[in-house]
Amino acid sequence: MTRRNWMLTIACGTCLLFCTAAIPVGAQDAERDRERRHELRELDQERRQLIEERIRERFTSMLRSELALSDEQAETVLPEMSELEQLKRELGRERHTTVRALQKGMQEGASDAELQESLDRLDRIEDDLRAAQRDAMLKIDGELNTRQRVKLRFFVHEFRQSIERRLGERNRMDRRPPRPGGSRRPNRP
Repeated sequence: MTRRNWMLTIACGTCLLFCTAAIPVGAQDAERDRERRHELRELDQERRQLIEERIRERFTSMLRSELALSDEQAETVLPEMSELEQLKRELGRERHTTVRALQKGMQEGASDAELQESLDRLDRIEDDLRAAQRDAMLKIDGELNTRQRVKLRFFVHEFRQSIERRLGERNRMDRRPPRPGGSRRPNRP
């Protein structure tokens, strides 16, 4: 074999080796990307659960303090409020899914029967929510005096607005591009 043929053989062999080695690397990268996305979803879910738990703890302690609940009242009111909030979250997720199905159905030209079925489901969800709120408040009101019932209505409304405002601020902060130097907020004196 001449020197030139020998060099061509080595060059072709190297190219072939590089090309065959690159294919699994690409597959490995794709697998790593999938694993990373899965890990990020899990972390995001854990973060949401942690935030929800903190909100529940804060709500409970502030509610007990704001209404000046006795131990007996707290034993009835707090679990009832907790159950109501859990049901609201579940129905909220179901409502969100149903609304998305309605939007998708409208965009994709679903039949009137399919749209009506989703619309009926949405109405049932909203009726269930109103009924659950009414039933829970009847039980809770039976444990509270008039001033506590009034305070409860205002407290729940103000607490929700506060949480929504804080979560909105956090979401805006998360979407904002990082500042030069890596800090999102300027140093405060």
